[in-house]
Amino acid sequence: MPQGRMTQLVALVVCVVFLGVSGLVSADLTASAGRYKLSYTEQAEAGDPPQVALGIAMGAFRGLFVNMLWIRANELKEEGKYHEAVDLARAITRLQPRFPQVWAFHAWNMAYNISVTTNTPQERWNWVSQGIDLLRSEGVVHNPTDMVIHKELAWLFLHKIQAFADDAHWYYKLQLAEEWHEILGPPPAPVPGKNTREDRIAQFEAWLMPIVEAPETLAQVVQKNPRVGELVSRLSAMDIDPMSQRMLRNVTRTRVAMASAIWPQLRLQADERFSAVSEIVADPAYESAWADLLAFTRRRVLMREYNMEPRRMLRYTTTYGPLDWRHPAAHALYWAQKGVEGGMTRIEAVNSKDLDFINTDRLVVHSIQELWRTGQLWFDYNTMLLRGSEQQPFYLGIPDTAYIPVYGQILADVVERSYYESEERAYNSYAAGYENFIKDAIRYLYRRGNRDVAAQMKDDLANFKFANINDRTRLQWLAQDIDRFVRAELGERLGSPSVALQEVIGSLQDAYLTGLVGNNREVFESSMRYAREYHAAFLQQQLRENPHGRVSRMEFLDRRFDFVAGQIFSMILPQLDLDMAQQAYYNAPEDLRRWAYDGLVERYRPLFEDETGQLRVEGRRFSAVFPEPDGMPAFRAMVERELQGRQRDLQRELK
Repeated sequence: MPQGRMTQLVALVVCVVFLGVSGLVSADLTASAGRYKLSYTEQAEAGDPPQVALGIAMGAFRGLFVNMLWIRANELKEEGKYHEAVDLARAITRLQPRFPQVWAFHAWNMAYNISVTTNTPQERWNWVSQGIDLLRSEGVVHNPTDMVIHKELAWLFLHKIQAFADDAHWYYKLQLAEEWHEILGPPPAPVPGKNTREDRIAQFEAWLMPIVEAPETLAQVVQKNPRVGELVSRLSAMDIDPMSQRMLRNVTRTRVAMASAIWPQLRLQADERFSAVSEIVADPAYESAWADLLAFTRRRVLMREYNMEPRRMLRYTTTYGPLDWRHPAAHALYWAQKGVEGGMTRIEAVNSKDLDFINTDRLVVHSIQELWRTGQLWFDYNTMLLRGSEQQPFYLGIPDTAYIPVYGQILADVVERSYYESEERAYNSYAAGYENFIKDAIRYLYRRGNRDVAAQMKDDLANFKFANINDRTRLQWLAQDIDRFVRAELGERLGSPSVALQEVIGSLQDAYLTGLVGNNREVFESSMRYAREYHAAFLQQQLRENPHGRVSRMEFLDRRFDFVAGQIFSMILPQLDLDMAQQAYYNAPEDLRRWAYDGLVERYRPLFEDETGQLRVEGRRFSAVFPEPDGMPAFRAMVERELQGRQRDLQRELK
């Protein structure tokens, strides 16, 4: 056979083999691209910007076209044409869904630039929530391990909602709390005697476990519990999708209404639909069916509408603490840590410097700090539901000691991932943040009465391996006994009105919510004692600065501690829902009850009785729920005399 013919034959065989192999590889690559959403959009859909169809038609020049759109979108943003920039960003995300920076740009534009151009909190929240949903429901889906998108999503929760930079932040917090109160149901209530970190994590794990273990399909739920089939049929007959977020909202609201003191009155005023739902919810025959259906629907809503994994939520609860998902920082922690874990699956020697572990890890750390400062959330969902816009519901986050150990546990991993920060670095920013965090925690535990724990934390801090080696006074500072250390930490700030307000009022809030509502007598007594002692120290400092006596018009904190404690108690109780207010009132000493009683009469008696004293509902009178304390006439007269005397003092000073 001629040499040329042999060469041709060999080449033909090689081509056939390679074509076969390429077919196999191509099928696998196509499947992989679909599985990991790596393919580009090949067909415009209804509602797409016109640039999408044009970009698809440009074929190989799509990348160049997208670059032009990206430049133009930035120009529009700089010109203040935010809505036009949104349209272009949407086109880019359709053409190149694996372009993380555009997703981040798009979400930021809606949550920050466009939201502040609107006029009402409701309009602002609409744009902020759209920015969050864009990243959570679309950006993360197309880029499941990308750190940029996860970092930006965490930032929106932590900065836009949890922080105070936006003047509508309180509205955002209330909307998020209401939304997640309905999705997951009320979180576990405090259990007397079960207050350790391990106890509370176990309670929250048990709360999430039914959702984690729920079947994947409704058919499996019905097979497990045939009663669920009957329940689904009755809900469907009322045009309520049993697998929807709307169902979760209806059931949560119905249960809250039925548990309220004015349920008999509400039932008489309810329309036919609400009455039908309440009838099913109250039917004891469906008790287990409701538990199974709600767990399944919650799992489905989390995964399909929020792109969140119940098992990951459970794992983060076990790792970090009793996460209350009504709190913005819980979501920031979830998305930041998920981004870090996704980045770890992509890290290689050649790209380690390109992955932004530093800033994403910082969001994890800052989320833990926020959960420590405000993670124990008191949110009056009942007021939000039953009273609507008549009264702003009570919303307050107080420190949660369950998150104190977490910072130290994750610090070594965080520092290791930061690359440029190591044990040899003289001043480590993570370490500096940790020391400030622990000092605040020591002061907080000390004022709660956990003196021994605070002292041990101070001693452990002296041996902290990432400590700033340039600080020569550090060890001497930490060598003080715990009492002197706390006083020294306050230092010159002892006379600061803002610090005094924070220390005294913060202690009182902890005493009333954790102590009285949470039925923790030890916390109540220790927090009250600290507030009283700090109040006295502050007044002494003020007297030293004003040697000629008190100056009424310059008082930042009332001169009488009983007035401070009583006024804070009287402000908090009427903002709570009926059950929490009753619990706090029942556990409070008589002197505090006197301060709260008149406010409770104004707030709650109309729920039980009309102006003539006739019962609005069957059952208890107001006086049975909140009995009048002894000595109220003398107490009112004392307060009136004190206030009149202060008014006379103020008038003299002003003259």
